[in-house]
Amino acid sequence: MKLIADTGFILARWSKSQARRAWAVRYLENAELPFLTAEANLLEAGWRLGRPELAPRLLKDGDYISKLAISEHAGELLWLVNKYADREMDIADTCIVRLAELNPDATILTTDKADFSVYRTRAGAKLRCDFGPD
Repeated sequence: MKLIADTGFILARWSKSQARRAWAVRYLENAELPFLTAEANLLEAGWRLGRPELAPRLLKDGDYISKLAISEHAGELLWLVNKYADREMDIADTCIVRLAELNPDATILTTDKADFSVYRTRAGAKLRCDFGPD
């Protein structure tokens, strides 16, 4: 099973919540690596943790692979930003939705239930998500 890692999942490894850390570690120990993600999500995670080295470190270690170049999907990402303007969708979220469109059999690992419960693919399909513990 393909897994797409949103920023919240990437951050869960360092969460103050024991339940979230356990959720992330369970996937990290049992899932087939690497997780699909986008550089935007890795950069956001590093920024939020105050660790600029995080993105290149996680890519180098092989836990994650960036499978979306913003320049190659700019039109689709812009469409999503405009569609969800009322939710102020950021570039990291657009990348994850686009990855889900490109990998329809994948599950998104995210803690962002408020947004990812609403987001849909361009074709209107609901996203398959594991939101982890609250």
